[in-house]
Amino acid sequence: MRYEPLEERHVAIGVDLGQSRDHTTIAAVERVRLVVPGYVADELRDSEHGRRRLADLRKELPKPTFNLRILEQAPLGEAYPAQALRIHRVQANPNLQGQCVPVFVDYTGVGRAVFEIFRAANIRHMTGVTLTF
Repeated sequence: MRYEPLEERHVAIGVDLGQSRDHTTIAAVERVRLVVPGYVADELRDSEHGRRRLADLRKELPKPTFNLRILEQAPLGEAYPAQALRIHRVQANPNLQGQCVPVFVDYTGVGRAVFEIFRAANIRHMTGVTLTF
């Protein structure tokens, strides 16, 4: 089956919260990848052989690339409500494709309390994440 892969782009915003001695950093990252079109996938899912062929087609696609679209560092000592406004501005940036840009906020350390400040500031599509190394 011959087909042209489709390009799929998704943007997400990550927030690494700073404290008194380190900056809060906000990054908008875009993932670009090629995918098997839905009509091809739908046709191949109907049989075991088709499902194996679909898996092989997906393995042949190149790995996704990641583009750093926005990188901001809040000034030291910037209040968390001001950082919430900064996140709103990044979410509203016209250079970010799509209407629903998710925001992932570092939930470790001071993160839980600040997450609630951001929630009260109506940051849309926000999820708290725990970072471990």
